[in-house]
Amino acid sequence: MPTKQKYATYPADYRLREVEQIAHWIQAGESGSIIGLGGAGKSNFLGFLCHRPEVLQPYLLEQARSVALVLVDLNNLLGDDLSIFYRVILRSLFEAHDRLRQLNSDLVETVERLYRKIEDKTDPFLAQSALREVLLHAQGQALRLVLVFDPFDRFIQSASPQLLDNLRGLRDGFKATLSYLAGLRYDLPHLVKAIETSELYEILDTHRCWLGPMADSDALWVIGQREEATGQTFSAEAREYLIELTGGYPALLRAASLWLAGRQQAGTVPPLSDWESMLFNEATIQNRLSDLRQGLTGAEEATLFALQTGLE
Repeated sequence: MPTKQKYATYPADYRLREVEQIAHWIQAGESGSIIGLGGAGKSNFLGFLCHRPEVLQPYLLEQARSVALVLVDLNNLLGDDLSIFYRVILRSLFEAHDRLRQLNSDLVETVERLYRKIEDKTDPFLAQSALREVLLHAQGQALRLVLVFDPFDRFIQSASPQLLDNLRGLRDGFKATLSYLAGLRYDLPHLVKAIETSELYEILDTHRCWLGPMADSDALWVIGQREEATGQTFSAEAREYLIELTGGYPALLRAASLWLAGRQQAGTVPPLSDWESMLFNEATIQNRLSDLRQGLTGAEEATLFALQTGLE
């Protein structure tokens, strides 16, 4: 399914609380971090924000006409030098032409011209200059670009201090035009020490949005997606219990819903009282739980262990 079409299926009030929180940052021209453990749906949420700009409209009001969120997928980096980094940002702006055209058609033409001019150039000065020219154009039109970096935690563990300082310097040079959202699996203080010595840390750490369990309405939508995909229909009791067992975490909920769909297709649905133990022994559930636990700090692991010991 094409990316744009995929996010069109999301309900307009998806992750409503988090959307409202981030909209307030954007309205104030601030940057921040969106933190979600593996399986919390962080990348899907960031994609939703970037491809469904109308969900921010109720909070940004008239300002929404001059704001564009552009996803910069850091999985696409072929190296960690400045030239590649700036060119990936320019390519992301080029690929966001539909959204940028809603703001200013001249901006789309400027981005395309400059991206085509430097896409095969390895001199970082040329790529940086092209990006600054794009930002100058946006500045002249009183537009705001929000670059959404994901996954940011893996990136900063290998990025050079020079690259991080350049990112901060770019934002400082265009404070009224540019801001950042960083998608993280781990909170910034628990990442590499290099970020702590970088001034970039200051602007990303001021605002944090923790992406936890979904609201029941979102969880029911996720279940509905799995029902539609498998041609199965669950009872209201089954849906409620799936949400309770998975805590409303997207990855766990999807895996549990597929498990139930498979059981229904085979005609082997066990009693509700057996679901917890059976799901816990499913390999897909174990893998998703492992993803979640990998994002915990040592202190959080110790707390979880103490809680588990106490419950036992």
